[in-house]
Amino acid sequence: GRKVEVLCGSGFAGDQGIDATHKLIRRMKPIVGSNTTLVLTNARGAYETLYDLFNKYYTVDGERRYVDVGLGHTRVKCRVDHGFSLLLLATYEEAYNYFPPPLLNRFEKHRFFTQPPVDRDDEPLCR
Repeated sequence: GRKVEVLCGSGFAGDQGIDATHKLIRRMKPIVGSNTTLVLTNARGAYETLYDLFNKYYTVDGERRYVDVGLGHTRVKCRVDHGFSLLLLATYEEAYNYFPPPLLNRFEKHRFFTQPPVDRDDEPLCR
């Protein structure tokens, strides 16, 4: 089957700074360069640095594709494998209250509901 990697950012305010974003990017680089699906969640501080990746704004050198990622003046080239794909996982509230519209427009959106199909009162009937 297809290889899937999940990277979770942190919800703590102290983990939203430049150092945390650079750490996340360092963890992402080998994944982006491989035939892998990356599930990225709770990494709101890093999304702005990844716009070129989200927009598929690649530099092409022969068969290889590269994208710039990083913060401000600190940019690094990152190889993008042709089989790489990205799934950005966020709550509905997070996406529509905190994501800028250009970020939302980059993705196909799906909504999942996590309510159990059976009420607690009906659980004994299922046994």
